[in-house]
Amino acid sequence: GYRKQMDAEKRESLNFRNREAARHDAVMSELNSLAQEKEHESYVLKWLGENDSKQYLADQAELRRRSLAFRNAEGKRHRDIDEENRAKLAEENAEDEELKAACETIKL
Repeated sequence: GYRKQMDAEKRESLNFRNREAARHDAVMSELNSLAQEKEHESYVLKWLGENDSKQYLADQAELRRRSLAFRNAEGKRHRDIDEENRAKLAEENAEDEELKAACETIKL
């Protein structure tokens, strides 16, 4: 009687604990799986962000290079125009001097 009842309760208790342990393991496994997915997603986002920042820096460097090249070409164009104007002015001054000299010789 009593011994059989105690054995049955013990078996029932062990069965219950085994089911609880299995359920607990399943829940923990699911939580670990979710944590790994989150971690993987975090790494993927991190890598994408790093690639985006590398691309942004490369784009900015290219824009800077183009800007410097444009400013350099623009500066050269301005220097060439200034040189042309200086040469024209020198030529005009030389012509004026020749005309003044010619006028002076005619007056004399």
